[in-house]
Amino acid sequence: MLIGVCDDIPEYVNQLTKYVKNYFSNSTLKPEIKTFSCGTDLMKNTEELDILFLDIELGDYNAIDLVSSFRSKYRSTILIMVTSYEQYLDDAMDLDILRYIDKPISEERIISALNRATEILDNTQICIVGKKKEIFKINKRDIIYIESYLRNVYIHTVNETIITNVPLKELRAKVLTTSYFAVPHNSFIVNLSYIKLYSRSRITMNVGVKTVDISISSRHQANFKQAYLEYMKEGYCNVKNNN
Repeated sequence: MLIGVCDDIPEYVNQLTKYVKNYFSNSTLKPEIKTFSCGTDLMKNTEELDILFLDIELGDYNAIDLVSSFRSKYRSTILIMVTSYEQYLDDAMDLDILRYIDKPISEERIISALNRATEILDNTQICIVGKKKEIFKINKRDIIYIESYLRNVYIHTVNETIITNVPLKELRAKVLTTSYFAVPHNSFIVNLSYIKLYSRSRITMNVGVKTVDISISSRHQANFKQAYLEYMKEGYCNVKNNN
């Protein structure tokens, strides 16, 4: 786990770092903590943070503007705003912020925020043993689709393809608890958010600059359609259905 703390006041960086270390002191998790003194340093970071404590008023950035740029790089980071500027509360709530914590900082509120953040991470990340016994920590949102072929299972993510011997049935149990996954065929699990085109018997997935066609078996067509329409919610009318 990688946790970031970004504040232009060293006192708050030190205080937050202390509270985070205290929180994990009795845990089997031993996260790495990266600190940043300004928005520029944060944007130069090349590692995806699991959790980020972010001050709204930085010396070189207003964090409301910073978050939009940050999200374009790291969409899965859990953001916790820490600030003494209450006038930004409404704006922050529109930016997919987990918590908004006032200064001076209360350790109790940091603990509460970390409780919720780690709960979310438990549901959004999975650990997979690769074919060569490597351990991969994968964010579910980064999985495009999973396929079983011959004796291997291939997990296609936005960054790489992971080959594993973990049975597809076991992977279904790990990911199908999340609403944006569905099964079009016994050999596939797909992330609905990466579907480009949908018809009764086929979907086209966006895979980087390429597309991949996956058939929907007759036995899965009704359930898959229901899952996709529920995922689309109010946007279901945009589904291209070629029935």
